[in-house]
Amino acid sequence: MKRFILAFVAAFIFIFFWGWLYNGVLLKDVFAEAQSLFRPREEMMSLFRWIVIGQAGLALAFVMIYASGFAGGGIAAGVRLGIML
Repeated sequence: MKRFILAFVAAFIFIFFWGWLYNGVLLKDVFAEAQSLFRPREEMMSLFRWIVIGQAGLALAFVMIYASGFAGGGIAAGVRLGIML
């Protein structure tokens, strides 16, 4: 159970920071050009908790899939799962 929780936390942190890096840093200029297509910043920030909940659900699903069929395969199994997902 300890490994499962640790894997969940690691997956959540990776997903959260990858989303920030990809959307908040790498695509910042693209989003700035298309700002009129998105909700106002205040409204988006009020919905932020749902983004976090969704990312936690995604991390939980990834960890459960890994635990059900890829556990015991080491890093290579994790990489295979990542490629397939």
